[in-house]
Amino acid sequence: MKRYLPGPSEILDRSWKVFSEHLGPMLGAVLIGIGIFIAFYIVLLITMFGLMFLFRGNQMVFQLVNNAVTGVFTVAVLWAYIGYARFNLEIMRGAEPNLMTLFNQYRLIPNYFLTNALVTMVSFLAFTPLVALAAGPVAALWDPNNPLPAVGVGVLTFLVGVVVLVPLSAAMVMSALFTIDRELDPVASVIAGLRTVRGNIGWIYTMFFLLVAAYLASSVLMCTGIGALLAIPFMTLMGLHCYEALASSIEAELVGEGPAPTPEPEPQPAEEPSAPEPAQEVGAPVGAVEDAGDNPYAPPSAKVEGPIQTRGSSLLGRPAPEPLPVDAHRYRPEAPAKVTKVAIVCLIPWILAGGNPFSGAVIGFTLGRMLGFPSWAGAVAGFGGLTLCGVAAIVVLLLGHRGRREVIVDQAGIAVDGNTFWTGVRLRWDELRGFRISPRGVELYLQGAWGWIWRPVVPTRERETHDLVEKLEGHGIMRIA
Repeated sequence: MKRYLPGPSEILDRSWKVFSEHLGPMLGAVLIGIGIFIAFYIVLLITMFGLMFLFRGNQMVFQLVNNAVTGVFTVAVLWAYIGYARFNLEIMRGAEPNLMTLFNQYRLIPNYFLTNALVTMVSFLAFTPLVALAAGPVAALWDPNNPLPAVGVGVLTFLVGVVVLVPLSAAMVMSALFTIDRELDPVASVIAGLRTVRGNIGWIYTMFFLLVAAYLASSVLMCTGIGALLAIPFMTLMGLHCYEALASSIEAELVGEGPAPTPEPEPQPAEEPSAPEPAQEVGAPVGAVEDAGDNPYAPPSAKVEGPIQTRGSSLLGRPAPEPLPVDAHRYRPEAPAKVTKVAIVCLIPWILAGGNPFSGAVIGFTLGRMLGFPSWAGAVAGFGGLTLCGVAAIVVLLLGHRGRREVIVDQAGIAVDGNTFWTGVRLRWDELRGFRISPRGVELYLQGAWGWIWRPVVPTRERETHDLVEKLEGHGIMRIA
């Protein structure tokens, strides 16, 4: 059943309510973020001027080192953005503001960097041919005496690009937020981002125009310093409320006969009354232990009763993970693949080239002239080499993702790519076209276009494979040889 998506007025009301209640901490976070950005930018400028002085006689070395330093600055900006997004997510979900959230998210930098790199590479590989195909007719029709046909084709191409880019951009932004909020790996984040777009195109366009209108209105405020400080957190809250609505619309709700019954505790023999406890020491905080159970940030040892709060349920205000129904089963790989470092190594040439294959073509062109090779050959080698590095990183991430996927099977279908903070993306039984048994487990074939680009694998062992095959065949899903 499709879940409810809030309308524009509800998004505005929710954002304004949170914004008005936590104006002070949110303005403080914006000022801290601006200060971090300015500090890193000053360090970047000083470093660049120093490099210009050191390598003034070798432009090639200067370009490579400058790109590496710019890459370090980019990582610092990503770190600041991750902290700012997590801080606003906490406030949006009702947790108490904690400014330390702005600084302690460094462990998410590798996955977030790889998610952004994956999004950039996929977008580049997908849109470069489209831009080339669009530029061809414009160039062929261009006539200085009659430019209208070429301009008309260009405008039409632009409009088609906007129609395609709005949902795709929404999917890419969602992918980044899935990495920050739900801590999914890069491939799982991109898949979840694309799944949020499917079936919600109309709602996404409505929210896009709402955000554009809010941005234009806030641009007037941004002409003054205080207006910018007010507009930035409010726009951030609107975007995060849109993310929350879309993420909730695709997260699987586990369906079954009900949660497993909790075993009743065995009766314990009566204990003899113990001596009264000594009075509390003078100077100790009153109620330190008694109130610890109500404090979500207290260490587990200080809590006297109740379930131990996880980081997902306390720091981000999310509910604890949903317990598995009786007839549901979770499948986990024995040894999850760890490919983050390998993927980052594949992307080092991208970082040195400024994250753009065309920059690699310029570097190859210059190196070709320096080494005596044809300049065109150096440009082609630089462009092709960086493109192959990007493809290699994508392949590594895809292979790693197939080896770390967690899957839950229940009465409604299959939930894939789950973790502690995310039940997973729901695949209903009628979305499955077939299955095949492979050395990695049970490989699923999906209906439609998804069947060509995404084949989830359920990591099963011998007995688990038999039980899963029986359940799949019981729902009319055929085995593919």
